[in-house]
Amino acid sequence: MKSPTAFSLLAVVFVVVGVALTFGNDDFTVDEENVLILTEDDFPQALKKFKYLLVDFHAPWCARCKTVAVSLGNASLLLQSENSEVRLAKVDATEELELAEKYGVRSYPTVKFFENGLATDFKIIGRPATEIAAWLRRRTTGQVAKTVDTKDDLDALLKDFDPVVVGFFESKISGSAKEFLKVADSIEELTFALTYNQQLRKTYNADKETVSIFKQSDENRVDLLDPIDEDRLKEFIEVNRLPLIIEFGPEMAPKIFERKIKKHLVLFTKSEMEAFEDHLDALKEVAKEFKGKVISIYIDVDVEANKKVLDWFKMKRSDCPTVRLIDLEGPMNYKPDSDDWKKLNMKKFVQDVLDGKQKPYFISEDIPEDWDDRPVKILVGKNFDEIARDQRRNTFVYFYAPWSDKCKELFPVWDALGEKFKKKSDVVIAKIDATKNEIDGVQISEFPSFIFFPRNSDEMFTFTGNQTLERFVKFVERGGKLSEESKKDKTKKEETAKDEL
Repeated sequence: MKSPTAFSLLAVVFVVVGVALTFGNDDFTVDEENVLILTEDDFPQALKKFKYLLVDFHAPWCARCKTVAVSLGNASLLLQSENSEVRLAKVDATEELELAEKYGVRSYPTVKFFENGLATDFKIIGRPATEIAAWLRRRTTGQVAKTVDTKDDLDALLKDFDPVVVGFFESKISGSAKEFLKVADSIEELTFALTYNQQLRKTYNADKETVSIFKQSDENRVDLLDPIDEDRLKEFIEVNRLPLIIEFGPEMAPKIFERKIKKHLVLFTKSEMEAFEDHLDALKEVAKEFKGKVISIYIDVDVEANKKVLDWFKMKRSDCPTVRLIDLEGPMNYKPDSDDWKKLNMKKFVQDVLDGKQKPYFISEDIPEDWDDRPVKILVGKNFDEIARDQRRNTFVYFYAPWSDKCKELFPVWDALGEKFKKKSDVVIAKIDATKNEIDGVQISEFPSFIFFPRNSDEMFTFTGNQTLERFVKFVERGGKLSEESKKDKTKKEETAKDEL
């Protein structure tokens, strides 16, 4: 979602020039976007003076705070252009410690919305200026959709907000208009507008009752025609609210993962390549065909911040351009049979995944030559099933992360466990680097993790509790079963956790 255009922000600068008279800033310090800079001394005064106040408790050294500050500054300018009652403010929580403590600031940034002095939390991460302004307008005016009567009014709205959901209706008593307002009331982060003006409907080629989503991106405008009911409209918005193809970044990431569509086609490409635009065009064609089933995303690996994404996928820059399809409901990772871009048929790849013809891809290291040389066997994705799921043996596997201090501490304990059972032909003690290997059917949510695979069974038993050699030995000897004492400890911990909740 884009920030307000340079033109629209420049326009409201003229508002800022006279802002002292309009907004009464003579008692407060403000920044260049007319955001109040508050301290413990003038905070109570601000709460009394302004009915609505959105306050950003930040830390000067916090990188995320700086990103949020830009969004809040732009939102402040948008609200001023509308003569809104809402004021935006910021507090340096590292300096105003008593104020931060009073309002429960535990992390940065923390944003609070004050109405008549009463505070509520405001989710700020991932929300651009237009969404912030839309939410505040709705919260303070009770208006879920703005009524527009002229082309100039609607054009101004489309210029400042992205996307905008616009309803073109015959009259206020229209059944479609009522359904539209019902949906608008349920989706607070988007900007909604509607019109009953016949000339405006004609100007926008909406002779029939129509709901249009206007975007400042690839599709520009998408229409839903009559019949318009709540379910159809919600589905229409869900499918079309995002751009057809989305550039992955910190602002868009939350919006991608919040969507109901959980299959994501990801193109890894390089903006420095001559064929960069061709890659995007190819992705766009696939996105059109699978819209509503798959969200299409591209990641520019030449952007420094995206290197972490490559690491997550266990990929290198030299692997690009290529694609992956992620099914978050699995979660599953799908990889084309060939990473050769010239041989890649993206449409067929996506269709094969949807049809269940493409097998999931699991990341694996190569099998070490010495994997079997020591009492503790070294597993990777490629030999995991052969060893851990061997029906002739009980296998106890240590899933570790090499960077974890706790995991490092347990290596000597695990080696001792291997020594304990090295002469038992029906027991295998093994370990696997879970950051570099993925196993079908095994989801590791914390490090370290320990899973027992019993012989003659497809079950898995997770070890919990104190990680001592004695308890590990008993767990193996009991075939992966917790002792009665361990079960009581586990139950006690669960009850304690419930009480704390």
